[in-house]
Amino acid sequence: MFEKNKIYNIEIEDLSSSGEGVGKIDGFTVFVPQAIPGDKVRARITTLKKRYGIGEILEMVEPSKDRIKPKCSLFGKCGGCQIMHMDYDAQLKMKEIR
Repeated sequence: MFEKNKIYNIEIEDLSSSGEGVGKIDGFTVFVPQAIPGDKVRARITTLKKRYGIGEILEMVEPSKDRIKPKCSLFGKCGGCQIMHMDYDAQLKMKEIR
């Protein structure tokens, strides 16, 4: 059983429609803000629902090959650019899939 505030290793496999990384722990879906596909993170579960959880990154174990430094100093603060930390070609590829 999963527990709120417990720390898990999560490999991010996808992006949600709102730009959060999506990973699974034994089949249980966890949304991780500011994570992108390919990231391997240690995350704390901050919210636990019946069908999913929300986590926060505590440690970037292994960054995605598509992770870049955001060009905007306000990234992560204003909420206008959810995936600015993802390589532009990778962004386009993810958007094509949708």
